[in-house]
Amino acid sequence: MMFMDDLEYQKFYWEFVDEQEDILQSYIYGLDISDVVNQVFQRFSDVDLNSMLSVREVARLHKQIEIWLKNGLDEKSFHLLLKYFENKKRIRQRESLSLWILAALCIYYQRILQKSMGLFYQAARHNYQAIWKASGFGKKGYSPPEQKEIEALMKDINPAFGMTLTQRLWADARYYHDVLLSRYHTLVLNGKRFHPDSPVDKKRFEKIEDVLLKRSNKTKEESNGHHGVMDKQMAFIIGYTVLKAFEDSGVDRYRFIAVMDGRTTDSCKNLNGKVFSISEAKLGVNVPPIANPPHPCRSVIRSVEEQT
Repeated sequence: MMFMDDLEYQKFYWEFVDEQEDILQSYIYGLDISDVVNQVFQRFSDVDLNSMLSVREVARLHKQIEIWLKNGLDEKSFHLLLKYFENKKRIRQRESLSLWILAALCIYYQRILQKSMGLFYQAARHNYQAIWKASGFGKKGYSPPEQKEIEALMKDINPAFGMTLTQRLWADARYYHDVLLSRYHTLVLNGKRFHPDSPVDKKRFEKIEDVLLKRSNKTKEESNGHHGVMDKQMAFIIGYTVLKAFEDSGVDRYRFIAVMDGRTTDSCKNLNGKVFSISEAKLGVNVPPIANPPHPCRSVIRSVEEQT
């Protein structure tokens, strides 16, 4: 590999990652959560939300709950909630609407999780190979991360969230569930109807998508990045992968390189340019992503041996 300066190296480090996130972003926008939620609200548009479900309606809801349990977000709190309603015989229409909205959001996030798993895995394998070769051509052996390693990382507590990715998405599902229901009830009380294409409601759905993954504003230092929940998870996986590549390729020392601009955190500024022994490397402390930034960590590490 030809010698690259630090700016070229940063681009090389994140280029393939950004391409995978482009794919994920298109997928997220294509799911059209606004249309899914609107269909639920339409289902209840002519229903007295204070009335009780009939025996037949309760039976139908219980069958739907069985489907949600199989296909919904794999989060314990969601499963417990569904189990509670699965055993409940008297259910109000208001409760049923709430459950339908929450399930719609959870399945939306579950699909994104399933799509992201493959993209995270591809990015990890690609970066491992590239860094492994650039850092010494495998003095100890070529051992890229396996699918099960990426799956394990997805279940680990991410320092950027203080919880697992699934827990973070569940928290988002509950939050947006409350926001959308509040909006719906306010409109009903005022004799109006919820419409996902209205300016106010459209912004709410755009917010859901943008919090997950959105393009960063282009700067001289960062021309093609993303930010959001999924990007923070990707940075966590790539940080783990690059450190593994360094260890497997026999790197002794590495240098910390921060993206120096108006968004750079004090932690990354203080680490910029410092050289560390691989034996003292610690993900989140002196190996990116450095916790806990307000945006996905953009810093990288580079083998000292590669540049000598």
